[in-house]
Amino acid sequence: MNSEYISDALGGISDRHIEAGAGKIRRRSIFLPAAAAVLAFVLIAGSALLLTRDGGAAVSVYAAGTDEELTRAGESFVTGSVSDGGELTGHPLMFYITGEKIESVRLCAKNEFLNFTDLTEKRDEFGAASAFTVPYGEDEREYSFLIYDWVPLRLLSALRSGEYGGIAELPADYRRDEIVLEVTFSNGKSVIKAVRVELLDDGTFFAGIGDPEPGEDDGFLSRPDARPIPREEMYGRGVVNVEVRLREGAETGADPERYITEDISSIAVSWEGREPAMVQMFAAEGANDGEDMELLMTKVIDSAECSVEFPGSALEGVSVGEVWFVITFDDEHIVTSERFGVESRYAGPAVGEVYAYIKDLTNGVLTFDRFEWVDVPGDRARELGITEDDAPSGFLIYNSSERTETLRTASDCGYIVHDWSDSFKAYTLNEHEFLGFLEERSGRDVPYILTVRDGVIVQIKEQYVP
Repeated sequence: MNSEYISDALGGISDRHIEAGAGKIRRRSIFLPAAAAVLAFVLIAGSALLLTRDGGAAVSVYAAGTDEELTRAGESFVTGSVSDGGELTGHPLMFYITGEKIESVRLCAKNEFLNFTDLTEKRDEFGAASAFTVPYGEDEREYSFLIYDWVPLRLLSALRSGEYGGIAELPADYRRDEIVLEVTFSNGKSVIKAVRVELLDDGTFFAGIGDPEPGEDDGFLSRPDARPIPREEMYGRGVVNVEVRLREGAETGADPERYITEDISSIAVSWEGREPAMVQMFAAEGANDGEDMELLMTKVIDSAECSVEFPGSALEGVSVGEVWFVITFDDEHIVTSERFGVESRYAGPAVGEVYAYIKDLTNGVLTFDRFEWVDVPGDRARELGITEDDAPSGFLIYNSSERTETLRTASDCGYIVHDWSDSFKAYTLNEHEFLGFLEERSGRDVPYILTVRDGVIVQIKEQYVP
């Protein structure tokens, strides 16, 4: 098997799959899903597993991309590792099975999930399923192009939940998994073996091969097989249609795939063919190509629907980046996503001054509604069509849409306010005094200038209004 060919092939299909997470989403890496996931397939250096002979039938399991073969004794490997917080680097185990005249292979994971990809593009595929059967056929040259990927979603979910203090405190059923392989040959003979994978204390994995132990079934081998995803559905074009609807009076910019966040009224997502179980909207801030994505909203699909609509208000707090829509089928499969760029007209650097109305200050976290202080006359005023008749005082507070944001205040943050009863003299408060000051002026829209440095508020100053 040519490992370089597999590397190129796996890299070529990596954009076809996305994994959805409860709070985040990551491409080309594994992350905790809310309900379902399909993972990016990438080349990893890996371990291989050997199935011994049974009645003259011999099959071997090899690592995808390295063609390494593991003996019955097992081996530690670092092709994928996980942190105490549930961040996974690489893939722990990707493999293929070879032998003579294999008719089919049934795989069943006791605790976790498996993906299946056919690099020959002849078979339907599976994503994040616990049990399924793959037809092989007589052409043994194809066997090494049928790739399986073990996916520890329950393990990652447990670590990310915060319920346990790290890897060392995880129960055994999270740290260990058993993948039972039932290989059937064209002559009617079969081999049943168990691949055991274990997470070690240092975050790496250990795998070995053996016979299934009596009493270990617990009924998991009798699970029904997952339904395969037809290739035309998994990789077909035009499955998802996304329509961005703008507020009345908003103009489309020069880039048809990038929108001003505040101008979006709603986003309609429709589909063709098989009905999904749900549609999720994610945001990837900045230019990170889908890394570190945040779940914004989930829509569960009713059987009578052929589309769903997301409100534009769901994009509040997204400064600049991309919006993704992920389609989930049968609670197990995610096909693909369509995406477009967004940029808030309030987007600014992590260092600078922000004009805002303060909504709340709790435990060092400030909630505020950002606005623009527009000098009249001026370039920005002319851009907005604001005249001196509209702003006789020489300024105007422009707040096109009310939305809240949060930033943390520095431990030594300064608070400067004006004494309204004494010629608006400025004086400095500590945080406790400022909280009382906010309480006194509750219900009033008082403008402030927030000085931000490295994404943290270092000064809050009341803006004088003549």
